[in-house]
Amino acid sequence: MKLTIQSIALTTLLAVSSGIAFFGAADQVFAKIAQADQGKISKVISARPSIVGNWKGLIIPQGDDTSTSIEIDVLPQAGSTKQGTWKFWGYDSQNNKNIVFQSGTLIATVDNNNVILELKDKGKTMMKFQSKLKNSKQLSGESFDGKSQIKYSINLDKGQ
Repeated sequence: MKLTIQSIALTTLLAVSSGIAFFGAADQVFAKIAQADQGKISKVISARPSIVGNWKGLIIPQGDDTSTSIEIDVLPQAGSTKQGTWKFWGYDSQNNKNIVFQSGTLIATVDNNNVILELKDKGKTMMKFQSKLKNSKQLSGESFDGKSQIKYSINLDKGQ
């Protein structure tokens, strides 16, 4: 068997770059593919649910049957504190259409699946919700701080 510098370099390059080792003579080449020992893989790696995106839902005062439609947009940013906007939606019966009747800025602080939503109006905190990200599509919680003494529930679904 005669090996040239080019065939040795090509074989070495393929073995190093692709994890394939070549054995045999020039007329009898076969490959053995390196495989990971699957017994050592102990857990499945999956992406965490993200708070980033558009969410729509309701704010409901506890003990009441009324609700307010809310939409929040959480912007993608590095770190556990995200910024965004919120809007309260209502219905304009004179013009027969949905309108934004109040809006402001949002700060979302994420710690694993626990999320604090802080709704701000003109730079001042209006309401805070301590909520849980149940999966990548649902967020719900309860108010714990704000101008009102009434407790509110929030239920949001992530938009498509």
